[in-house]
Amino acid sequence: MRVKVISILEDNYMYLVIDEQSKEAIAVDPAVPHRLLEIVNREGVRLTAVLTTHHHWDHARGNDALLKDLPDLRVYGGDDRITGLTHKVTNGQELKFNTINVRCLFTPCHTSGHMCYFLWEDDCPDSPAVFTGDTLFVGGCGKFFEGTAEQMYHNLTKVLGTLPQDTKVFCGHEYTIKNLKFAMLVEPENERVKEKLSWARLVIRHETRMTSRRCRQRYWRNLNTIHSSVCPRRTCRSSQGSQTLLRFCVCYEKRRTTSRSPKSTSPHMSCSLWNGVCLDQNSLKQSNGLLQCTLSMLKLLIAEVVPI
Repeated sequence: MRVKVISILEDNYMYLVIDEQSKEAIAVDPAVPHRLLEIVNREGVRLTAVLTTHHHWDHARGNDALLKDLPDLRVYGGDDRITGLTHKVTNGQELKFNTINVRCLFTPCHTSGHMCYFLWEDDCPDSPAVFTGDTLFVGGCGKFFEGTAEQMYHNLTKVLGTLPQDTKVFCGHEYTIKNLKFAMLVEPENERVKEKLSWARLVIRHETRMTSRRCRQRYWRNLNTIHSSVCPRRTCRSSQGSQTLLRFCVCYEKRRTTSRSPKSTSPHMSCSLWNGVCLDQNSLKQSNGLLQCTLSMLKLLIAEVVPI
């Protein structure tokens, strides 16, 4: 199983998963269909199915166009609002595409019908993969458009957090640097976050150089693992974890909105300046490491991104 990571739009990723034996392929969230078909043709594979994580246009809008070119294409998803949907899936349902197995993981919150997809091959030494759409990002999670913090907390700890430790994670957007900047704002002395932010900036600089040479073609293999998604501390395993997750996400959104204003405060401002929105400094001290657990749960791992 080989994964082509394709950067599209402003900060989206779509994916092409290739079965090396049969030379058949599965696409994940193909929002730019003509770009996908160019790559399919160049790779010499046959596209047989699409896995759609959720109905938002920047993930699902290419389905109809692909069906016009490939009438036998199967489009899978967990929400009737997905354009071009031909096969609706449910939580825990398993699909088979030659040597590739797919398990559908229901993760409602960003949208009420959001699905993640866990892929693996039997009797294969390669690590499995999970495509998380807008549920899990590097250093963060998706917005709660149609769900609650309790749902997202469950998705991260009880669904994605229980996958095998060597699982490769492929997310729907590139939000790494701004997620880690927010983590530094909340806990500026966290050495692990500092290291991750330095790593992310290095990758972005490298990507810029690669883009200047390749112009349109940018493929990246995301080698993140998910083993730190399970929160190790007792406090974060309680209901307090989802409440803290909610407050962090509200605080993050407040910072993102405020930063658009020319009068916005420095990004190093204390969270205590956002009274009523974010955890104040006293609350942070009283959390006794709960922040660190939540950041760990939100995918702050040792990771590597390399060009294909």
